[in-house]
Amino acid sequence: MFPFSNGKLAINLEKYTFTKEDSIKGTVKLTLKKPLMAKQLVVRLYGIATSVVMSGRSNAFRSPSIVFDFKQPLDGEKNYPAGKPFSYSFDIKIPEEFFSKGEAPEVTLGNVARAALFDLLGAHSKTRWYVQARLCRRGFDLTKTVQISIA
Repeated sequence: MFPFSNGKLAINLEKYTFTKEDSIKGTVKLTLKKPLMAKQLVVRLYGIATSVVMSGRSNAFRSPSIVFDFKQPLDGEKNYPAGKPFSYSFDIKIPEEFFSKGEAPEVTLGNVARAALFDLLGAHSKTRWYVQARLCRRGFDLTKTVQISIA
């Protein structure tokens, strides 16, 4: 946190390693130094895939792309008060369809075509998963991100 920041967010999860049948349960704790007007407080589950294409002796890395993105609002637009910390509980079900099909429902046709090409060229992809809390406000948002593992 920067010294000129107006507050901080903390994410506390019940665990950090999940299977596709699990729900991600936890709390977001918001602590403000002074009252802030904000549009909303959200928690987000997203996955970023980085692909590696095997090409002879060298590997070609592809730029990371978001393969899944789900946002759950925790609180709406209001003047968030300062002082005591506020806790918000959340429960996000891990999308089974992502793992049963091998792709997120929101993946575009271009990403599907790219994935098929990577398979033909001997490529593999690694997805990193994150839970992020964000207080959306004018100016700089307050954010906190933690990496999780979904196997």
